[in-house]
Amino acid sequence: MAATAAGLLGTVVVSRTYATFTAAVSESQSFTSASSLAAPTNLVVTCVPASGNAVLVWTPHVYTVSVGYEVLRANVTGGPYSLVHTIVPGSPTATTWTDAGVPLVTPYYYVVRATDGAWRSAYSNEANDGILC
Repeated sequence: MAATAAGLLGTVVVSRTYATFTAAVSESQSFTSASSLAAPTNLVVTCVPASGNAVLVWTPHVYTVSVGYEVLRANVTGGPYSLVHTIVPGSPTATTWTDAGVPLVTPYYYVVRATDGAWRSAYSNEANDGILC
């Protein structure tokens, strides 16, 4: 052998610890990956022109106790989307949100995704507020 221990100045020990996270919810459901976190469905945006508000309503993930939501918005269909609001898990209004003061004649395109800790679901369907909001 060409190299010997005598030529070493020290020994480096690399240790790695891996943590596994499983979020358990009261409905006896555990999410083991982001792919098992279902996206919200049936997103609908209703414009209230008098107030300039866009009201979003969606069908939540079936396990709503530990699931939060992120509402994202874009100026063009298909994104790119920017986060505009976060709904914490267990919120009593977890299936609706109002985007207040939306500028007139500026269409916005919205999607919602479920969150559980660091995990994010796929986006919901995209819905828009029209150009009269």
